[in-house]
Order: sequence, then C-alpha cells, then structure tokens
Amino acid sequence: MKRTTRVKYAAAALAGTAVLAACGTGSGSGSSSVRDGSATDIADIRWVPQKVTVDGKDYVLPQGDQFRVDEAHVTFKPGAAEPDVAGGDSGGTVGCNGFGADVEIDGDTVKVSDLASTKMGCPGPVQEFEERFISVFRGTLKAAVEEHDGTRTLRLTSSTGDSITLGEGSEETARP
Repeated sequence: MKRTTRVKYAAAALAGTAVLAACGTGSGSGSSSVRDGSATDIADIRWVPQKVTVDGKDYVLPQGDQFRVDEAHVTFKPGAAEPDVAGGDSGGTVGCNGFGADVEIDGDTVKVSDLASTKMGCPGPVQEFEERFISVFRGTLKAAVEEHDGTRTLRLTSSTGDSITLGEGSEETARP
C-alpha cells in the first residue's frame, strides 16, 4: 500500500471520529441525552402528541378552539391482551376520537396491536393529524427517549421510517 493511500484512510478515519464526537456535544445551557425507551421509561406516563412524520413530511398537533387538543394524550399500559376484545388499556386521543390498543414493551421495541377507535368526524386539521397518527401507531415501533432540561420526548419510529413524537406531561410542557 502506498503512503498516500494510508494517509487518505487515516484522514478519513480522523474526520469520521471528529463528526461522531461533535454529535455527542450539546450547545447552550441545557443538558440533553438520548437513550432507548423501555417499559420503565414510557409506561404509565401521560405523553402528549407533538407531531407525526409520514413520508418525510411533518404534521404538527393542530391548535384551535374547535378541537380538544388540551385533552390530547397517549398512555402506555403494557399487559396481557384480552382475547376477542378490540382495543386495550393503552391509548388516548389526539384531539377528536379516542383510541385503545394492546401494547407490549420489550426494551426499545413497542408492539401495538388490536387498535380500535371511535369514528367521529373531526374538523379538517385535527382529522388529518389523527389519520396520520393512527397510520403510524400500529405494529412494531422502535422507541427512543430524549431528555433535555428535565423534559422528556418520546419518538416512536416504524420500520418504514415514519414516526410519532410525543412530549412528557401536560400539553403546555410537552410543546416543542
């Protein structure tokens, strides 16, 4: 191997190390960390939907007097599913219809099954948000929890790369 080739590889390795090191540093006065979600991290907590990303496009939880967005939340209650019963103890609302599902949590994997929801018609933006949310909130999802200045954010990502971002707590504290 020529010396110039070795130098190129060494430079590329050094540049890659610098990029990875930069990814691990934060800016500003707050502290931030990312860790995998687990049952103890996400179960029995009120999570407020913030946005849904489908096919690379973000849909943000709408605001307005005609929606019940102040009630929007999701709670995960893992446990055994009841046979032949649609919906489960996990679920909530994103501002219009209520939904329930059976959820199994294993490390950073969240399996959503037996999803059921009410079928009320919703005003324009909340209907679109809800449809996108429900389209992602099913099947096997990967959970990642990020904490910044004491506020946690949960991101659930499908195998196709679509995701749901939820903030911990009330609607006011969970806003991006």
